[in-house]
Amino acid sequence: MDSLRRAQTVHTRSLARVAGEWVRYEYRSVSIRLRMVRGQSQFEGRAGENDYSIETRSIDWLVETALFVDATGAAIEPEKGGTITPEAGDGVFEVVPLANGMGWSPADGRGVRIRIHTQRVTA
Repeated sequence: MDSLRRAQTVHTRSLARVAGEWVRYEYRSVSIRLRMVRGQSQFEGRAGENDYSIETRSIDWLVETALFVDATGAAIEPEKGGTITPEAGDGVFEVVPLANGMGWSPADGRGVRIRIHTQRVTA
């Protein structure tokens, strides 16, 4: 591991410790509990019919790639339809794909973190 990646990993773990929250990610038979950082929310406008527009809000979650593994330790990828449920009880968030069809994107250039794209499905 190069020194920049090591430094980025230390930063990621510090961020999760300070700003992270315990959540449960679930998809099919996978259920894992880990700390994620609630990231930037973004708003997407879409043109509707009859001069109105629809605005959707997505909430991103940042997680250390090395921690996003199943019970056997195998790396997993967030899947469309997977859910993230914060232990704080403020809703359930469903993984939604972006234009590229993926429900996640790299959060940095070294692969230390990923950004999972979600929408709240329950309050």
